[in-house]
Amino acid sequence: MRTLLVLLMLFAFSLCAAEKRVLYLAGESNAAAAKRAFRDMKLPEPIRFLVIPDASDRRLLETEIAGADLIIANGLVPEFRDALAASARLGKTKIHLLGTEHLRPRIPQKLLGHIVFPMEKGVAEYRSNLSPRNMRNLILYLIHKELDSTVAFEPPQVRAKAGLIDPFTGKSYSSYRAYRKERPEVNRNGRAVVMIYSAGNTPEETALLRPLADALEKRGIETTYAFGDEVMLIRNFLLDGNGKSRFDIAIAFSFKFKAGLGEPLKKALSDLDIPVVNALKLYRQTSEEWERSVQGMNNFSVAFAMIAPEVSGLIEPTLLTGRRMENGVMKDFPMSGNMERLADRVAKWVSLRKKANREKRVALFFYHPEGGKQSIGASYLNVPRSIVNIVRALHRNGYHSGGLETLDEKALTDRLIAGVRNVGSWAPGELDELLKAGTYAEVPFEQYRRWFSELPQAFRDSVVQEWGTPEDSTIMTKNGRFIIPVLLRGNLAVLPEPMRGYLGDVNKLYHSRTLAPPHQYVAVYLYLRHVFRADAVIHLGRHGSQEWLPGKQLGLSEACAPAVLGGDMVSLYPYISDGIGEGILVKRRGAGVILSHLTPVLGSAGMQSEQRKLAALIQDYQSADPNRKNAVFAELKKAAESGGFLRDAGIARLNTENLHQLQHYLEDLLQSALPFGLHSYGASPDRKELERILELSGKKGKERERLRSLLLRSGSDELDSLLAGLAGRFIPPGLSGDPVRSPESLPVGRNFYGFDPDKFPTRAAFANARKAVEKLIADYRAAHDGAYPANTAIVLWAGESVRTGGLNESIFLHLIGMEPEWDENGRIRNFRPVPAARLKRPRLDVTVTTSGAYRDQFAGLLAKLDAAQRAAAKLTDVENFLAAHNRASVRELVRQGAAEAEAVRQASRRIYFPAPGTYGVGVNRLAGASGVWESNTEIAQVYLERMSHGVNADGTLGEAGNGLRAQLKTASVVLHSRSSTLYGVTDIDDMFQYLGGLSLAVRTQSGRAPEQLILDNRNASSVRLTPLKRFIAAELRTRSLNPDWIAAQQNENYAGARMIARTVDNLWGWQSVTPENIDPSQWNELYEVYQKDRYRLGLRRFFQQENAWAEQSVSARMLEAVRKEFWNAPQQIRTELARNYAQSVIDNGVACCDHTCNNPLLHQMVVNLISVPGVMTPESVAKFQIAVERAAARELSEQIRERRSRQAGLKQSPPQQESAPRRSPELHPVKGYKMKEAHDDKTRMSSSGIRWASILALLALTGVFLAGTRQERQ
Repeated sequence: MRTLLVLLMLFAFSLCAAEKRVLYLAGESNAAAAKRAFRDMKLPEPIRFLVIPDASDRRLLETEIAGADLIIANGLVPEFRDALAASARLGKTKIHLLGTEHLRPRIPQKLLGHIVFPMEKGVAEYRSNLSPRNMRNLILYLIHKELDSTVAFEPPQVRAKAGLIDPFTGKSYSSYRAYRKERPEVNRNGRAVVMIYSAGNTPEETALLRPLADALEKRGIETTYAFGDEVMLIRNFLLDGNGKSRFDIAIAFSFKFKAGLGEPLKKALSDLDIPVVNALKLYRQTSEEWERSVQGMNNFSVAFAMIAPEVSGLIEPTLLTGRRMENGVMKDFPMSGNMERLADRVAKWVSLRKKANREKRVALFFYHPEGGKQSIGASYLNVPRSIVNIVRALHRNGYHSGGLETLDEKALTDRLIAGVRNVGSWAPGELDELLKAGTYAEVPFEQYRRWFSELPQAFRDSVVQEWGTPEDSTIMTKNGRFIIPVLLRGNLAVLPEPMRGYLGDVNKLYHSRTLAPPHQYVAVYLYLRHVFRADAVIHLGRHGSQEWLPGKQLGLSEACAPAVLGGDMVSLYPYISDGIGEGILVKRRGAGVILSHLTPVLGSAGMQSEQRKLAALIQDYQSADPNRKNAVFAELKKAAESGGFLRDAGIARLNTENLHQLQHYLEDLLQSALPFGLHSYGASPDRKELERILELSGKKGKERERLRSLLLRSGSDELDSLLAGLAGRFIPPGLSGDPVRSPESLPVGRNFYGFDPDKFPTRAAFANARKAVEKLIADYRAAHDGAYPANTAIVLWAGESVRTGGLNESIFLHLIGMEPEWDENGRIRNFRPVPAARLKRPRLDVTVTTSGAYRDQFAGLLAKLDAAQRAAAKLTDVENFLAAHNRASVRELVRQGAAEAEAVRQASRRIYFPAPGTYGVGVNRLAGASGVWESNTEIAQVYLERMSHGVNADGTLGEAGNGLRAQLKTASVVLHSRSSTLYGVTDIDDMFQYLGGLSLAVRTQSGRAPEQLILDNRNASSVRLTPLKRFIAAELRTRSLNPDWIAAQQNENYAGARMIARTVDNLWGWQSVTPENIDPSQWNELYEVYQKDRYRLGLRRFFQQENAWAEQSVSARMLEAVRKEFWNAPQQIRTELARNYAQSVIDNGVACCDHTCNNPLLHQMVVNLISVPGVMTPESVAKFQIAVERAAARELSEQIRERRSRQAGLKQSPPQQESAPRRSPELHPVKGYKMKEAHDDKTRMSSSGIRWASILALLALTGVFLAGTRQERQ
């Protein structure tokens, strides 16, 4: 018996010993197909076969890998890669990686020598003809080869590489002729082709996409599926024998793994010449996770689902299929809501190809966010002139423009100002004036309710929660109607993009992070869809606000605000070519097609007379004989001091030792790039402008001539691309940038694309940053008795990172003592510590703040950077400021009441950004609305409240609590970069919003102003650190105070005056948030240049003829600098500013922007100044007061009381989103809308109006009396 038992045990042991384990790592996307393929697969008894669908159970995965004899990996997701590297018995286990050479950069060196890669030819045959049968035999073939030669297998069944599929029968066809033989052509509205990979030629995929085909067919769009390689499909199936497309639009699930746009694909897409929509599937996340996430699609999706298709020119990324677990397997399912939405948009694209141009209805939005008469425009774009060029081009091409093409720039501008602009809710009287022009439409609340009730419930709830019912609206409403300012002519509509509402509700300005669009905003878009029936919308210039509305970051739902309001209207978006960082949001969130336009003419700033005189004196001093040197130096010193050059160069007292610093400063001014005026869409540079650009570019020979040729045709390229978009054609992709730094951004008229965040920072950027960090540390230690900059706060922007290759990210890494590991393709594998022996200094702390656009586009990189700083904080090889600050922050947060675990969580963060789905931190709006706040600490609190989220330890995004406040207590340096040849620090408000807001927050938290630095990379070959104060001063001198720059703006008429006012607005922004950077004497200089016309440019006449309200805006900013005690201007200057401002208001009406009409405290100051005897007559004082009271429809004293009351209440009011949500009311359908184009002669007089009339009557009687008195004297 004992012998028998031993024999049985030996037999059992031999069976166990003979067991062979085969492991198939399927991956989520392949799990369901694997389950079907292997369901009936039979293997000999000793072989145990297991499918691992995903890496969710890491312990099971590593256990099975460690015990496997044969591992077959379908692709290489990071979790499988890491588990193989950690647990596989390398050298013993046979490992086959089913992939091609493109996977090599992702494979650790540790694995490369122990796996079969790339696939051998026999395996590749199975995989390239993927089907359940071939999948099954692939496994059997590898088992036969590697483990058991008795296992039988069948050869691969070769399938068609490309073909067409009937969506309704699932039958595939190897030629278009065979397809048409069984599915004859019918007279439909158009044809759509849905492009999928060859592996998608399965019954399951056909069924998955059936609802999309049904939705398209319901709209009269015949639908065909096509599978295979993109170039092969286009050439063999989608183009006919004459090289013309058989289809009107493509919806592509393919194009996801293209590393670049090769010439064959580029030519194929150009020949096809139809829009190609980027169809998306969820990957590595469930629909439930997507629905809960404000981020939407995960970081992994960015590279393959967004970037690669954008490089090929795909548009409108739309999520069409979701994922959920069914019977233990992840399965795809159709997202019918998004499919229906896409079908509507496809129908509009197709209609653009079918309709005659005369029948197409086109709306054109221009940007007018603040409501002032002076501010119609866009970034570096002459909007009125551009509208004229566009309208005339449309007219020439057969569009029904209704006479609008006859208006010249001046006539159009006058029409827009008179009646086609936004009016803030603070100026109801101004709205009454606007209505007299008669260029508006009306949407009764009842009609609006009917439209509103058809929108997704979640969107409606968000609007109602924020704004209440339509009756609660205060923005552009009158007598139960929404006012839509619009210039309607023929089939064209020109109108301002509606206001977001921040400035009309101060509580929202302070407290609302995610502001749903107000009802009037929604009404404008619904009016365009339901009444005007727009086929396409042109968003003219950088940038509007639709793409910035609340909702998911990537992969929007049907209830996300940008998707809801965009509806079915095709969106074409002329956008400055140097605007890549923000322009990407247009594509991914706004469903817009970018049409890049040229920057303004760029040239060298040169030297003005004062600079030339100073440079000559320096040269004279250097060459003077010893007897003259002292006298020349004294004259030089006097000129440098009186002209403000020492102040701007950062020289406290000039001497022979620092004279070289002044000389370098003057050379920098000479070499600075200067934008001469603005760009007009559809216009090319003239001969003089062309030479300026070419000279600045430094190009020679053939490169220079190519640049010249592309610039000369830029105007026609821009208009051609717009006309192509309106014809429903393909817009070729292209690079972004300005023509000087990035000549590859030409030709313009391209749909510029994004970038691979896995390649940031680049090797070059990391090398450049090393020198900058060494200088930063050396300069700081020299100024602070050898102390290190313990905590440097850095701003990250998407556009800056693209231009510099990740320079600021590299600064971050160098400071904390970490460095990248790159693969051979330049992608970042990991970050590793710099050894102490090489570092030779402490690991310094860093705080990072990012824009919302950066957060969206670089979320994966942020997670890696965060992991790097957490790893650095644990190192003990050198002094570690990160670790020390973590400990101090934990103590402080615990003292404030946080639990220790929560305190540790908050203290360990270093990366912060606005809440996902939101953009901006509100500093620009609040600083600009200077009549709202009393102390800039209020601005700092708004910044800290909005910069509310951070990266968690697991790489996800979450609420940051008080971590940022604690972190900023130790910050002593703040840093941001400038790399654009065009954009500086005073021409956009985002610079003072992010860098200035951060500096102010540091000041309020630490009790001292930090050092503020600009990392100057405008010259791509060099990196310099410049104090922010000096950078601002240099830019003021080369731009706002430069007569050449001013003269160039004068050539732009209304738009140039607006640009002047905008730069002063941005200087005011810097003054508000970093007063230490603006010297009071700079306000004196602005006064001398713009009020006293120092350069005799005829500025008073220019403003009066072109844009008197821009001059009002400039004067108001100067007066505000006085009122808030930033500038102690002499009484004479105060008086003259007030008199000029008041007289302009009397003559032209008040500008009615955020800092004029919305600023009763300023107006009271003006009244006080002009009421002094001898400044203005009592009649003029009364006229001024009447004008500002008429605009606000309230007496000035009442406005002031209300403003004081609001200021007192704001500091106690809670954040608005904490209020209980309100559901949208039940909305019953009603009939009717009303449009109005006629002049309304009816006027109503309020009690305030009676008062104004009485004063005017009194003034008239006074005039009669005085006239009589004069006659008696005569």
